[in-house]
Order: sequence, then structure tokens, then C-alpha cells
Amino acid sequence: RNVPPGDDPYPPPLVRDIKSADRDGLVVSDLRKIYPPRFFGGSAVESVQCAAFGVPTGQVFGLLGANGAGKTTTVSMVCRAVEPTSGDARVAGKSVLFDFENAAARALGVVNQK
Repeated sequence: RNVPPGDDPYPPPLVRDIKSADRDGLVVSDLRKIYPPRFFGGSAVESVQCAAFGVPTGQVFGLLGANGAGKTTTVSMVCRAVEPTSGDARVAGKSVLFDFENAAARALGVVNQK
């Protein structure tokens, strides 16, 4: 991606209503995924770098970005299909990644568009 000199290639996330999201909805904070090297001599691949956003209860949320930006990996981590390297995702203040008894986590829904 072409970024003008002096501009941040990873601008801060846009979170419109983090307080209400923190209370009841989904809050993703500093979610990161680094895949280990696949072949001898290869290098690790950072698929997601510090994803952070909030989605208030009852809101529809779209995750947009270029091919290879980490959208699918981010959603997969929030839904526990892929284990994150670091960070957390919470629903109603409880971790969906580490609190397996969290009923709200089981109620998360994802619709993929192709």
C-alpha cells in the first residue's frame, strides 16, 4: 500500500461508541496473530497487527479492507476458530477467547460475504 511520507501506515482504529460496547457488546483489544515460519529458513507472518474495535449490542458491524489485510483471521479469532497470538475479545465484559462458559460468546453470529 502506498503511504505518503510521514503518514502512519496503521492508523488508529475508529471506535464510535466504545463505552456502550464495553458495557454490553463486543470489544476487541490488541488482537494479534503471528503465524510461525512454514518452511526451514522462512520467516514468521504477522497476519493481524493489534486489531481493536467495539461493537455495541444490537449493532451490525462490517470489517472492510484490502486482500490479505487480516479480516478473515480477525473474525476467526473472535469466533475462536483460530487462536490469537495475543490480545482479547470480550462480550458483556467477559472474554470470549478464554471464558468457555460465556453464553454471550456462543451467541455471536458471523455472516461472510463472497
